[in-house]
Amino acid sequence: MRTAAKFSRSSRGGRRIDGWVLLALGLAAVLGLLRGLILVRDFAEPTELMHTTSVPVHVAREVQHHRPIYRTFDAPPYVLSLYGPLLYALPGMLARWAEPGATGLFMLGRGVSLVAFALALATAAGLMRRWGKADRATTALPVLMVFASPVAWPICMEVRADACELLLSLLGLATFLRFEASRRRLLSLPFFLGAFLFKQSALLGPVSVVVCLLMKRRMAAAAGYAALSAAVLGACVGLANAATNGAYALNCFTGLKAHLTLSNLWRVWNADTLLSAMGLLAPAAMRAWRRGRRLDAVTTYAVAGFAWACVGVLRDGSGVNYFLPPLVAASIAGGREFALRNRRFRRGAGFIHGGAGATPCEQRTPDLAVVSAVDGGSLPTGRGSAPSDALPDGRGSVGGPFPNGRGSVRRDALPCRRGSDGRGSDGRGSDGRGSERLAAALMRLMVTASLLALLVRQAPQAPSLIERALTRHGGHGQREFMLTTLGRKLNALDAPVFSEDGTLNLYLDRPVMLDSLTFSGLADVGVFDDGPLVEMIRTDRVAAFVLRFPLEGETPRYQSTARVRKEWIEAMRERKYVPLRRGWLYVYVRPDLLPEFDPPPPQ
Repeated sequence: MRTAAKFSRSSRGGRRIDGWVLLALGLAAVLGLLRGLILVRDFAEPTELMHTTSVPVHVAREVQHHRPIYRTFDAPPYVLSLYGPLLYALPGMLARWAEPGATGLFMLGRGVSLVAFALALATAAGLMRRWGKADRATTALPVLMVFASPVAWPICMEVRADACELLLSLLGLATFLRFEASRRRLLSLPFFLGAFLFKQSALLGPVSVVVCLLMKRRMAAAAGYAALSAAVLGACVGLANAATNGAYALNCFTGLKAHLTLSNLWRVWNADTLLSAMGLLAPAAMRAWRRGRRLDAVTTYAVAGFAWACVGVLRDGSGVNYFLPPLVAASIAGGREFALRNRRFRRGAGFIHGGAGATPCEQRTPDLAVVSAVDGGSLPTGRGSAPSDALPDGRGSVGGPFPNGRGSVRRDALPCRRGSDGRGSDGRGSDGRGSERLAAALMRLMVTASLLALLVRQAPQAPSLIERALTRHGGHGQREFMLTTLGRKLNALDAPVFSEDGTLNLYLDRPVMLDSLTFSGLADVGVFDDGPLVEMIRTDRVAAFVLRFPLEGETPRYQSTARVRKEWIEAMRERKYVPLRRGWLYVYVRPDLLPEFDPPPPQ
């Protein structure tokens, strides 16, 4: 009777958890609808997002016309191709077939990012279902939370490397988890190499695999994977650098130098970012704490990724995109942890249990199915790889070796063993149910608080989002007309144009520089010699300057770097260019070119 009552209470608790999951899914769905409104608003208006992605579009256009991706900074136009070659080569080669215009190439690159992010979410869901043993609701919740998170947007809708890096890294992790116990785990390396060729900082995949193997004391496998990874990646870097006469290393590695500012971390982790990530990080952090030194590859990737991102955002010019891959990995690891806690709390028993009439420690049948309850995994009975965390020490099986032939587990290694009073104990209570209840409650609290807080902050924006989504075409048409007209007038001048505005740069035939903020930081740290540029300005070899702020006022900064360097501003002021205003832009035209740029009306 006591056991029956116990499992009856457990069943009611399971239903309460299911009800909470439905509530959380509802909140996440509302946030997802809000995010969808933002996507609809932004997707048809490239001018809203072009500022930070005009450089990849420009370089992709170079690929389209069979020109090199990487070049040095010896002469204008000054362009920094900061990422791996695949970011530019993929849309550029597609453009050879589609032949789009400037904005069409931008939309093509945006489509590549959106497709890659959609496939990355599908891969994450597949990992939660197959590796994490999560049900549909537990899988849908983290995926919806990632989709609604401001960490993913507008990054995954820009011509950037982040979405493709995320997809290939997840495919590499999935391949490793599938073949972890055999040499076919090396099949994950091509995916990690692809991620590296999109973004040169994408090294966490092979690092996580090596660390995971080391923590399981598989030294030979770890050494082999590390050596092969280093050889393949090093060979790619060497070949690319030799083929470009050193321009690859200059752009992709030397070009990363900038001011380092500790306060950048707090600027990146704003309120919306923190609130959206909190609910995903809580279950992942609980899994990392529980697993201790036996972390799996996904959790290792999440932990190492967040540590690496915190270091990376100290560099001026960095943003929240550094946290996207580890956040998605954390959602996968957290989804597995929540699914496990949910099952344990429903069953109302310890880690290993039998039927309704059995106590947690009454069944020690030496069968693989008995141990399948440990950590929510299921052990294979035929060939294949065993889950890395099927047992607490990650090795062996009950009653015989794993299919890979390594070791067996002692009876006292099982997580459920008898205490001095003869009752089952997992080291955290009489049957572990109290700790499971507390863990489940903490995860529910963190996820619900995250969703509610983010909804409170974003829901009031819904009316304006709907209005802007319905009227976006008119405003976009006006901006497009202004940029096209201004670009045509600037291109008609007899000298190149310096434009701080990344959107306008796509309409210029002879830009002096793309991304003035980055080159301002490179000049500050001595990577870029701006002496020729300053001399070019002082000798009137620039037809016009286009800024997003008045030349007479204070120069704005992004983080600790000036958007336009002080020396360049002083040289511009010395030449007494004629100021004009075009929309949101401040245009300064060389006096002798003013009649050509803005002719007086006929008398």
